[in-house]
Amino acid sequence: MTITPRMRDALAGSRRWTRFLSIFGFVLSCIMLFLGLSGVVAMGANWMGLVYLIMILAVAAVYFVPSLHLFRYSSLLATYVEGGESEVLEAAETEHFRCFRFLGVAVIVLLVIYPLLMLTLFLSGAFQW
Repeated sequence: MTITPRMRDALAGSRRWTRFLSIFGFVLSCIMLFLGLSGVVAMGANWMGLVYLIMILAVAAVYFVPSLHLFRYSSLLATYVEGGESEVLEAAETEHFRCFRFLGVAVIVLLVIYPLLMLTLFLSGAFQW
């Protein structure tokens, strides 16, 4: 496959945005970890604090994993745009695929969990329609 100068420019532009989004995701993950740990300290060492910490760690991981794949994708794109071989572009697209596969699975899991959570809350009387 031949990469035209216009395609190379588009990849370079994509690299800049994916780098920005990945770093933003890393920052959000760190903020979540900090808030989770400070929330546990504020709540004390009880079971609610532990549940809160586990939930925050899970959400932080959901942000961190795709951010890591985007960062790797961006780094590999930078290598390719600077004169890398087609294997580098192939590795970059593999990271891109992994990012979207993770996000797709996360959406499917949420689509299953939310209705179950709503049903559980409704049946327990904690949530009134």
